[in-house]
Amino acid sequence: MTENDGLFLETPTAYLSPDKERYLSTLTLYRKLLADHDWEQAANAVASYKRFTKMTEDVSRDETESQAVAQLVTTLWQEQRASTQYLFRLYRDLPAPGMSLLSKRSRGALLRRFANPPDRRWVDARRYLALIEDMVLSGLPVSLSLWSSAIHMAGRANGTVLKKDLIRAIGLWQQMEHVAGVQADEVVFNILFDIAIKASQFSVAHRLEEEMGRRGMDFSRCGKVSKLYYYGMIRDAEGIRRTFDDFVQSGEIVDTVVMNCLIASFLQAGERQTAEQLYARMLERSTRRQRNANRNSEDGLVVRSVTESLTYNMPEYRQKTRKLGRVLKKSKALKRQFPEYHRALQNSLSLSPDTRTFYTFLRYHAYTSGQLDCFMAVVGDLENAFNVPPRGIIYLFLFEGFAIHGRRKKQWTPENLRLTWHAYIRALHDSNARLRGLYLNSPKNVWENPLAQTVNIDLDAELPVSDSPDGLYMSLPSTDGESSATEQPEEHEKNAEPSTTQDLDPESLEPHGPESLSDEEDDFMSQDEIDEVFRPRSYSESDRGQYVDRRVENGVFIGRRMITIILRAFGTCCGPKEVLDVWFQLDRLWHPQHRRAIDVLAIKEELDKQMSRNPRRKD
Repeated sequence: MTENDGLFLETPTAYLSPDKERYLSTLTLYRKLLADHDWEQAANAVASYKRFTKMTEDVSRDETESQAVAQLVTTLWQEQRASTQYLFRLYRDLPAPGMSLLSKRSRGALLRRFANPPDRRWVDARRYLALIEDMVLSGLPVSLSLWSSAIHMAGRANGTVLKKDLIRAIGLWQQMEHVAGVQADEVVFNILFDIAIKASQFSVAHRLEEEMGRRGMDFSRCGKVSKLYYYGMIRDAEGIRRTFDDFVQSGEIVDTVVMNCLIASFLQAGERQTAEQLYARMLERSTRRQRNANRNSEDGLVVRSVTESLTYNMPEYRQKTRKLGRVLKKSKALKRQFPEYHRALQNSLSLSPDTRTFYTFLRYHAYTSGQLDCFMAVVGDLENAFNVPPRGIIYLFLFEGFAIHGRRKKQWTPENLRLTWHAYIRALHDSNARLRGLYLNSPKNVWENPLAQTVNIDLDAELPVSDSPDGLYMSLPSTDGESSATEQPEEHEKNAEPSTTQDLDPESLEPHGPESLSDEEDDFMSQDEIDEVFRPRSYSESDRGQYVDRRVENGVFIGRRMITIILRAFGTCCGPKEVLDVWFQLDRLWHPQHRRAIDVLAIKEELDKQMSRNPRRKD
């Protein structure tokens, strides 16, 4: 996360209208960042809030005469920690279609809960889409924001976006307009455009853009970020620069989310030097801000550490970034009304790297460049940013790198793989022990760099931070009181990667209405695969019962995805005997007898495949 994550009040917003919640968030952000200006005037200019008086009274009621309805309503309103899985199980006990038995208030609360689950998985999308289908079958009106959320989840909940996901999302759009009679707005088109480019269906994306023009619509902040990613995917670096210039000139505020997308887009376009220059400037800015924070702390001033807002929790990251993005979307209006406030807001935002920035480069070096020394250099940056770096992500990409580059590229050797494996096993035992409460009085997590002694990193080499002669460099917006070359906000980001989805990050889609679900972003690998690294899997989902699963901060756990990657890594670098030895250890830790049959079968097939790859290899 970025330094700005802590800028919002931790006030409960579950029962606030979207407009009221946005207004309070804007007040909180502006009060902190525009303390030397009339921050209240600025907030009222971009997010004024007027109390809405209902014209008609809601007379619908829950049919609690039914025991199933009564149990669902009680759980919905009184047990805030109830998981969506448990709620859906209760909902399925209702006579179909269950939505017709609930009051308008309960329907809205239920839909909001399912539209924004803590973990984005296809099973969550299926549940939400089933609720929407029941709304349609019941003849109940479905708002534009609910349709937007359904389209988003239909296309993005599967992780890696495929053509079939785009077809499903477009089908919902057609149903919304031609069956339900609800016309799409720019938010819907932004969602569809994002899904189309993530599915590499560029002709469809172009048609959607043409349809927006025909309807007199333009891209929102989120859509503009998606266009950056689009030009990265078609390897048009000039298109990235042109789109970013338009983004800045339109008055949009540049934050770390935008910077991340800009970096990822340049990497996609093959402009690694430009991406590394932007990354170097972000690191430089982070170091300077931390130095200033330490100096102010010594002077007795209360300051926030640049690093304390970094997080291991990806769902929390998405939620906070989404909230900040919604405020920044409205802040565009400041450039026209109060240009001084607009400049002050841009300069006050931290453009320091966040978890996703590091993630982008780890993934790039593990999948694309194959340079283990560069990978470990990014790990070194993580060590400087975190007391204990996000271990799950590091191990995930290390094993991916060995599976892809093992024995083919320098330093991806069997010896380094074994060192990584042994360190991973120790981290795994530590996380399991913490999950079971065995370390109640133990010290905090300790980071063990598995390749610190074997991979040489040129500590004297620095990433280029000055303007390059060929004009590839784009200076960052000024912060900390320093002026940039152009004095304009800049850089924008959204994480991207080949065919790994990336969300219209947090900021973007800000649907319209009480139930709005915007997206995020997220992501390179499937978000399921990312979140799996942090989610304890010592029991199956069906056994979780009523409450959401527990989490261990910065924990390392195993699931189908991680086991598959580890087997591939050893199959690439080592012989069948060692692959089998590794599987025996994983078997004892994973307990296949308690897992879904489909997962066990997939891993068995992978094991057989890796065992037969190099039958004569001994090492």
